Amino acid sequence: MLTINEEQRKAFQNASYRHFIERCRDNLRRNYPEQTSTYDNPELEEYVESSISEASKYGLDTEKSVAYFCHIRLILGDDLGTESGFDWVPKMLNDMEYGQEERSRMALWFLLDIFPPQR
Repeated sequence: MLTINEEQRKAFQNASYRHFIERCRDNLRRNYPEQTSTYDNPELEEYVESSISEASKYGLDTEKSVAYFCHIRLILGDDLGTESGFDWVPKMLNDMEYGQEERSRMALWFLLDIFPPQR
């Protein structure tokens, strides 16, 4: 039987985390080339990592919900639109009546009607 030690488990976790960061980075570049053009890859990866921290404030911690949140944050800015009339977005993200993926997906869907991707 194969046994994975703690060091190997951490290596798998780190590789999986890096892969997620890179996938989010590439997805943001593909969908929002104009907004991401001023970021080099390491800067955009830092942006994704800071979005992960911000997403946790709304109880978002799955890959899908965090990826949706990265898009929302890129579209609306760091204040999530509270300064520009989109104060319903943080309220929707905080509505614990729904699961995290539902909250983040619905917020993004509404925003995409207003701000479609630039592809």
